[in-house]
Formats: sequence, C-alpha cells, structure tokens
Amino acid sequence: MRAVVMTTPPRGPRGLRIMWGSPEGAIPAKSGYPAPAATPSPASAWALADNSAPEPVGSLQKRYKNLCMEKSRKINPFILHILQGVDEEIEKGLEGITLNIAGNNHLIPVERVTGEDFWILSKVLEKNPYINGLDVRYNFISDVGAYYAAKLLQKQYSLIYLNLMFNDIGPEGGELIAKVLHKNTTLKYLRMTGNKIENKGGMFFATMLQINSSLEKLDLGDCDLVSK
Repeated sequence: MRAVVMTTPPRGPRGLRIMWGSPEGAIPAKSGYPAPAATPSPASAWALADNSAPEPVGSLQKRYKNLCMEKSRKINPFILHILQGVDEEIEKGLEGITLNIAGNNHLIPVERVTGEDFWILSKVLEKNPYINGLDVRYNFISDVGAYYAAKLLQKQYSLIYLNLMFNDIGPEGGELIAKVLHKNTTLKYLRMTGNKIENKGGMFFATMLQINSSLEKLDLGDCDLVSK
C-alpha cells in the first residue's frame, strides 16, 4: 500500500491549516489521522514484531523520575503530569493509548519538550505495549530529538502514530527518521509538518517510500520542499 503524502495542506477559515484531509484525488486506505485517545490493543502487532508476550510495565511517571535522577536531568513537570494521567488510564485497563505531549496545550501549564527531554521520554516508552501513539507537536526536540525518535522506532513495536510537527527538525533529523522507516513496519501515520527538512531531507523520504509499504499517511506540509 502506498502512503498518501501531503505537502500543501488547504487553508481553512482565517488562514487555519486543515491538516486532516487528503490531497485532491488521493484516497487513503483510512480517512484522517487517529485522534489522541484510547484505541484497540496493539498486542497483535507486538507479538508479530517481537515474537513474545509484552513485558510487564510499571508506573511510567516513576520510571521517568528514576531516569531523570539516573541521568542527572531536570524533571519536566509537563511530561510528569501527562505520564501520571496515562498511568491512571492503564490502571483502568485501557490499551492502545496515544501519549499527548503537544507543546501548544492551552489547558495546563506547559514546559516545552527539548531534545534532551525527548531522550528520557523515549527510554520510558521503549517496549511499552500500552502506548501506540505519540504526539509531541509544537515542541523543541530538534535534530537531537529526531535521533532519539528514530531510536524509539527501532524498539517500540506497538507505535503506529507519531506526530513531530513544528519541532525545529532539519534535514539531518529528517534523514534519521526516513532511514529508520526502511525497516520499521508498524508505523502507519507520520506528521512532519512545519519541520524545515528542505529538499535534502525530502529526498530521503522519497527513497523511503520506495521501500516502506506499511506507512499509510505521511505529512510533509510546510517543510520547505521546493520543486525544481
């Protein structure tokens, strides 16, 4: 199945970009991106990729605090707050959860996620069978965070949705993400909108799409891709 690639999203009222539709004439296998909410269990995808049952997972917030202490990193209270909520959802028996750490959240105080924050977060989420989506849009993870996002995609077999839009990721970070998708077969939706990967980074995604047949939607809108 070929991924639907979005590069020039339509504008809605007052210039608002509508990112959820598909380009004119393109018909994706599934309409829209999955919403950040609980979805069906990823256990089957995990078993296929790892050939084993999911490992027991303890408190995410506890693991996060322990890793920050171990790596001598400052605890990001925004991440801690979100992980606490996810722990509560897991305790209720929910699976297939999308972790929403969007930096444009106006409902609670936000300390935007940096590349180093994402490093710790990626280690918290490694091999976690309950999380199948990660939304870190409008943060500052940069190419450093893109490196750890690529590492996460090598180890997180249940992740099907990743939103990295507007994170100051450049061509090098785009290359890292694109290359890891040569082998990753579980990710279905990737949003890179607003990251200035330019034509250099765009070429790596073009090459990836010749190899990867499992990615269903790729958003490269506002990435400074220029037709020559």
